[in-house]
Amino acid sequence: MALGVFLKEWAAVARGGDGRGSSTVAAWDLNAGAELFPANLMWKRDSAETTSGSIYKIGNCVTRRFLFSRPGIEALKARGTGPNVKNPTRVEAVSGFLW
Repeated sequence: MALGVFLKEWAAVARGGDGRGSSTVAAWDLNAGAELFPANLMWKRDSAETTSGSIYKIGNCVTRRFLFSRPGIEALKARGTGPNVKNPTRVEAVSGFLW
């Protein structure tokens, strides 16, 4: 029942109404959380360095970018076509190639 009431009220609010169901929907004050718990930019920066610092060391990170031409992807899709996969997507074809 709670799910039904929730969905009914949610749909009414999405339509722009006030939810004329069994209960009225109160307007939410979205700034209350920011007033109670103000953002601390120093904490965000420190926590990002702490979490990513243990994973990524300076000088040990390598990134690679692969660019596939349209004919190349079409060729991969043709090679990936089989009895179970009739028309593989571009993502499936490239993922299968990289795997």
